[in-house]
Amino acid sequence: QQIQLLSDALKVNKTIDILDLSGNNIGDEGMISLGEAFQRNQTIKFLNLQSKLFFQIKQVFILLSIRNPK
Repeated sequence: QQIQLLSDALKVNKTIDILDLSGNNIGDEGMISLGEAFQRNQTIKFLNLQSKLFFQIKQVFILLSIRNPK
């Protein structure tokens, strides 16, 4: 729920360029929500999602698939 609020805010905020979400256990739905926000907000230049390696890999693939649809 909190990640949804952040995602909604990112959709309209065009000034944030660094986002550090390290240490947060963001699930699949949260990552999809963030990915949708990044489709609208192209100002993010640095995104830190550091957590367990398994989640890092999964998050990168979800974000890349949303940001670069085929």
